[in-house]
Amino acid sequence: MPDDELLSVSRAAEYANVPKTLLENGEEVSQQVRGRRRYYSKVALDEWIETRKRRTIDLGKEDYAKCFDFALAMYYRGYTAVDWGTSRKREAGQSITNWVRGQLGEIAVQKFLQRDFRKEVELDFDLHDEIVPQDIIGVRERGVMKQPRIKIGIKATKFKNSFLILSAADVEPENRKSDAYILTRINLPDDHLLRISKPELEKLLVNERHFSTYKNKLSNFEPVPCEVVGFVYIRELNREDDPARLAKILGTRSVSGYRYIMAAGKMHNSTEDWQVLANSL
Repeated sequence: MPDDELLSVSRAAEYANVPKTLLENGEEVSQQVRGRRRYYSKVALDEWIETRKRRTIDLGKEDYAKCFDFALAMYYRGYTAVDWGTSRKREAGQSITNWVRGQLGEIAVQKFLQRDFRKEVELDFDLHDEIVPQDIIGVRERGVMKQPRIKIGIKATKFKNSFLILSAADVEPENRKSDAYILTRINLPDDHLLRISKPELEKLLVNERHFSTYKNKLSNFEPVPCEVVGFVYIRELNREDDPARLAKILGTRSVSGYRYIMAAGKMHNSTEDWQVLANSL
């Protein structure tokens, strides 16, 4: 296959092993339009694939345990989130998964800043009566942990998603809004709760009727890939009011209210950009 070959959206998505929507919506890989069709350069795709690898950090069982502990503590203290735009409370599995994913994103950013910019930051894993406004609560300077000079919010989404999506509560209240928002993509398996509890499940179910049909499908826990995608300053956020567009972005039938969004490809993500942010902390 020639290096400069142009691939259709479907072939490009297959080549990069990503959903078509990630390429179409994320604006992370430049497109070439010929007639009514869009194409992607194989060279550009290779560069994007390598870039994603460089900014992805694998988090192991100890990191997962820290996040799982926080998620269970939040759940059992009675804090249950609701789905955006509805009054429907999330089930335990969904709530725990969302908290685990969110905390993994914070640890990924912490390790990313330490690894690439030698910037040591402190995260807040304590329990609070209200949602913590900022995710980075300390920065080490000359051996002393000090309060950050700017406010940082860290948001986590699934590995296949293309947008940073913020509610009004994330952006508008003076006591909640951040100066910059970092987007992470977390490749947390849907069956992560089964993977972490596989040994106990095998003991519990070994004599059950259907165990033989799925015993070889129970996967072991593996490190969770977490991509630090980029960041955006609050002044750069776009308010989206169109319900149809929001419903498409969120993958739901209907949406109430508005959101602040930014496509992944429009975010700051160069080494120079990150260095500026790290120096500002």
